[in-house]
Amino acid sequence: MAATANSSVGSGKSSVSAGKTTPSVIPSPSALNALQSFLTSSVENHRRSTESLIASLEKLVGDGGASKGKTSEATVLEDKCLSHFQAMKYHQRSGRRAVDAAEKAAEGARGQVEDMGMVLQNLLYEKAHLLREIRRNRDFRTRQLE
Repeated sequence: MAATANSSVGSGKSSVSAGKTTPSVIPSPSALNALQSFLTSSVENHRRSTESLIASLEKLVGDGGASKGKTSEATVLEDKCLSHFQAMKYHQRSGRRAVDAAEKAAEGARGQVEDMGMVLQNLLYEKAHLLREIRRNRDFRTRQLE
């Protein structure tokens, strides 16, 4: 029977289980904290960009710049709106990529936990089987032993 040794959580080392080596995919607490702070800042940047965009659009619509013809101020406001849209798209995409990476890491960790559960279940079954065999042999009566 092969020995089982697990590495520390999130160390990036590999774990050995029933003779096979699998890389550790469980994220460390510091990686989760970094992801949380990144997502928080990304949401805050997205919120600020949205507020700036709304203010620029309100100013553009309030001035009637689009209906009177292009003025330099209207063009500048349109450029600001486009840059705010780009910033919002960037923050949304980067946040989504971070969430996808976290989901992928969680899926890998879930698979690793399921594998370890299977190994544990097999070992418990084997232990119960061997204990039944020991009990059966201990209780076996023959004429020579009587």
